[in-house]
Amino acid sequence: MEQAEPRLVIFDVLRGIGILCVIWGHLRGGGTYTYWVYVMHMPLFFIISGYFLSARQPYNVFFLKKCRGLLIPYLKACVCFCTLSVLKSLVTERPIMPSLLKWLGGSVYGAGSVMPVPTLILPRQQAFIGAVWFLLALFWAMLLTRKVIDLHLPFLNGLMAVLMLAYVGWATSSKVWLPWNIQAGLVASIYIYIGFWLKRTQLLEQKPSLMFLLLCVLIVLWCFKYYKGVWLVRNYFGNGWMDVLGGFACFYLLFVVTRRFLMSCSLTRLLSWLGKNSLIVLTLHVIETFMFPWSSVQALFVKHGMTGLNYLLPVFTMKVLWCAVGILIVSRYRRGEVRKNI
Repeated sequence: MEQAEPRLVIFDVLRGIGILCVIWGHLRGGGTYTYWVYVMHMPLFFIISGYFLSARQPYNVFFLKKCRGLLIPYLKACVCFCTLSVLKSLVTERPIMPSLLKWLGGSVYGAGSVMPVPTLILPRQQAFIGAVWFLLALFWAMLLTRKVIDLHLPFLNGLMAVLMLAYVGWATSSKVWLPWNIQAGLVASIYIYIGFWLKRTQLLEQKPSLMFLLLCVLIVLWCFKYYKGVWLVRNYFGNGWMDVLGGFACFYLLFVVTRRFLMSCSLTRLLSWLGKNSLIVLTLHVIETFMFPWSSVQALFVKHGMTGLNYLLPVFTMKVLWCAVGILIVSRYRRGEVRKNI
């Protein structure tokens, strides 16, 4: 491995950890065993995206690149979900249209979950698409943050501009949830902006200060101890700005720990592999979450007295194995397509 690669590999490892946290956080009946990951996993992905945000390209080139990199995969995932909903209806001998219309509505609206506030045009139950909401939110967050960066403001002035955008997104989220996760993108722009400045200031390349590490640890412990819910999918922060800070603190501590310990262990290749294929994992995770009868599996475990971690760990393992097999199949298909075009 070349000397220049470890700095990039570490972000693949972090993505791998992040996508595993997404799966863990979505486990049915996880309760307090799973909720803590919500403080960290989505901020992690947004901060990493901000770290690799390019301000050198003309804005129109940047816009088209984000359309190809985020909107096209979103549309492909939605087509996949709709197709599988039809197949599931045929296999289970249920009416096709109700399920298909639900997935079509979710694809068009793009909400990440059933929102606690009104949605426009579509009912709340038909407006959500699941975990791929992240792609739409990231799309808006990248575009908005790039606009702020193009103003060439000092860091604090730019941060104030991003905070005002985030406040608009957060404040309106309690009234109505707009299509395409625009409000989530407004709030996520905070993390994108922080990630961009981490790259520009090279803070992650510097030796961490003991006092700064201690401060991050205290913030994270406080957020875990007094956890009241953190759901970027609907801009809910139970502890307000402390949860926003907690997301950054979790990312920084995880980066330091990963660089110090995980980069030299046997897990590195597995986590890096999952991280490189995190978009495939996200799509496969939505498929198994909504298409597989996990409620029946949970009932079976409970029937045999397996609850808590005795239930969560086997189910988590099954989900990860499903994603791993899916990555191998998709990768093999891609290689076949490349050979055809040679």
